[in-house]
Amino acid sequence: MIKTGLPYDFETMQQIMQEGAIVDVTNINYPSIPNEDNVKTSLIYLRNTNFDNVHLNFQKADYNLKVEFLDCYFSGGSFPCKINELSDTLLHAIFKILDIDNELETILTEQEEALYINSHKEQLNELIQLSISLPLFLINRLDNIDFEISFDDLSKSNDETCKDIINLIIDSPEFCLIYSKDLGIQPKFYEKLFTLDNNVLFENICNHTPFQTLMFGIADEQNWNAFVNSIKEVVNVL
Repeated sequence: MIKTGLPYDFETMQQIMQEGAIVDVTNINYPSIPNEDNVKTSLIYLRNTNFDNVHLNFQKADYNLKVEFLDCYFSGGSFPCKINELSDTLLHAIFKILDIDNELETILTEQEEALYINSHKEQLNELIQLSISLPLFLINRLDNIDFEISFDDLSKSNDETCKDIINLIIDSPEFCLIYSKDLGIQPKFYEKLFTLDNNVLFENICNHTPFQTLMFGIADEQNWNAFVNSIKEVVNVL
């Protein structure tokens, strides 16, 4: 596997595409692009090249550079690109807040993670809130004559802070650990995200969380009726 900076040398592109690479994030130099735009440009570059088996190495990076990568990744925007090192670091911070044991690797040292959590409490807590609320999106998409569901009594949110990052971390195998314990967090209905045309979020939830079972009818009528009754009980509680 090639060790490289960014952008890749043209002569090594074919080999990186076939074998992957380890990218030193402190070795970034884009001609005609200001240094302050290096991180954003790197995420766009990684998205556009889209090579498999490319890993970012932060061993030589200082705390500020790590946070810049995390902040730019969190904001998503026009360059959604799954980078395991950054997704795992964000999830590790979330699980640290929630006191959930996990074996994820993080680019932050223990001291750096404490600093990051302290300075990003609002964003991380909003991401936790949205994660807990995802089942409401699936329930809202259910189109079944057996029951009607109203979310009028639930808290609503117009927040879109996490609209991009949720799609980048939800397919991490460890993501569902967030549902492994009762966190005492009441779900909210995100009116700008839980929409009928948000197919990207819908497909990610179906493909990468156990809640996909909400979207598939059970062939056995008896089991389906039991499922419907359980939904009705949840609605009554809400």
